[in-house]
Amino acid sequence: MGVDRSMWKMNPERLQEHLQLKNRARQIPDKKKESKKRACRVSRRALPLFPSLSV
Repeated sequence: MGVDRSMWKMNPERLQEHLQLKNRARQIPDKKKESKKRACRVSRRALPLFPSLSV
């Protein structure tokens, strides 16, 4: 992860607020990403693992 140098210019109160918002954003799951992951898993499960063996 790259260092965010813009944080160095912030005053301590602003920095604290920024970090809290950053952590909160990280905790909220991205609904679109979640549904894509789920759809991928489901479609993969629907296909046979070894199609050549089922013939």
